[in-house]
Amino acid sequence: MKILRKMLRKFEGEMAAVAFAEAGEFETAREILKSSVSEERSSGNMVFDSEESQGLNILKHAESK
Repeated sequence: MKILRKMLRKFEGEMAAVAFAEAGEFETAREILKSSVSEERSSGNMVFDSEESQGLNILKHAESK
């Protein structure tokens, strides 16, 4: 159950970032994603092992358009 809760929290943060990115608020979206990733790392509760959030990579791509 803990893993499911972690995944849902991560999903919730990413969806909030998506909403801001769609509205053109890229910096706010980036802050949400970075805080989500740093919170997971500091608590040692990484759901997925990755150096950088997939959402941050997508956001970088979206900004370049």
